[in-house]
Amino acid sequence: MNDYTKEENKANKLTIEAQIYNWIRNVTFSEFYNEISKRIIGQDKMLCKILAEVRSYIESLIMGEEKTCGNRHNIIIAAGSGTGKTETYRALRDYFEIHIPGFLVTIFDVSSLTASGFKGCDPSDILLPYYRAGQTKAFGICFLDEFDKKINPSHSGTGENVNAEVQSQLLTIIEGGIIYNKQGAKISTEHMMFVGLGSFDVFRKNRSEAPRQIGIMKDDERSKEDEKRDHFSPLEMEDIIEAGGSWELLGRFSYIVNYNKLSKEAIKQVIDKAAQDEADAIGINLTLEDRAIHELTEISINSKFGCRFIYSKLHDVIMDAYMQALCELPKEHNILVNIHSLGNVTYAFIPYTAKQKRNEKMFQTIFEMEDDENEVPEDWINDFIGKWE
Repeated sequence: MNDYTKEENKANKLTIEAQIYNWIRNVTFSEFYNEISKRIIGQDKMLCKILAEVRSYIESLIMGEEKTCGNRHNIIIAAGSGTGKTETYRALRDYFEIHIPGFLVTIFDVSSLTASGFKGCDPSDILLPYYRAGQTKAFGICFLDEFDKKINPSHSGTGENVNAEVQSQLLTIIEGGIIYNKQGAKISTEHMMFVGLGSFDVFRKNRSEAPRQIGIMKDDERSKEDEKRDHFSPLEMEDIIEAGGSWELLGRFSYIVNYNKLSKEAIKQVIDKAAQDEADAIGINLTLEDRAIHELTEISINSKFGCRFIYSKLHDVIMDAYMQALCELPKEHNILVNIHSLGNVTYAFIPYTAKQKRNEKMFQTIFEMEDDENEVPEDWINDFIGKWE
């Protein structure tokens, strides 16, 4: 059963519709794009297309039920590891949590779905956040992570395509059907937007390995550069279908958005952002020298993990220096980590700034007042927090 009454459902829907109307009226597409693009580096044109689809979908939600067929806005994002597909979900989720609270942006790993008789998740679990929100006519954006894993045929020892049943279950949800969960509650997905996420590497491999002719050249005379270009060139629906993908399911998506391999310039932007994110998260000062930037760039280009490697490697080398610095850290000093190269990381100590020293004293004053069982004035604390921020 849903946790919400019919009256609460209606009130929630009206509130969200008002938020959507206010957002569409007051936020330009350029403002929306500029905010999201801070998180997604090197995919400007493709990201713009995705966000245009998202805005079109959201606008349709307040234009009347006859025009709110969400599955007309379904898309697939085909992107190699570390090129920004999952970050696209996170950026949209975080954005709408602020700008349209209650408008759900969710993600589900569809590789956990299995055919009947096998241990795995129930297809209705995809919609769990929407059931919990009390929606009977669900609306929101649902990202289907590892979507390509269930599109790709997978055969049992008896030759049966075990993914076929899962595809059938997904089809009912994606095309806009009535879905019952394990408790018997029902929900309509007619007005939802679905985004399939995946690297689609298997389909790319099948395409690049398929016999083909380039001009008058024989297949065995193809250059390595030709093969590389073939693998990473934009994927099309026909490529997936020819490799065994389900046309019936793929037909519920409007088109494929291909994220490109990141250029060196884009990777360097990712490195700058990753370094700042790591420094902020750990609470240190950080310098990254050219040698280290070059090493991270080269390894990222040649790694199948793409820019994911940058964050993991940076965190690893920073923590090695950070743990040593903590053992020697003088009172009222910050830690500075210098990454000269990935194999040469040093640290130093920087005295607190005047502002940090003032804040330290203010914190100490609060703790002393609490220890003396004196009630600290709320407006005084709020004023302090404002200065701290």
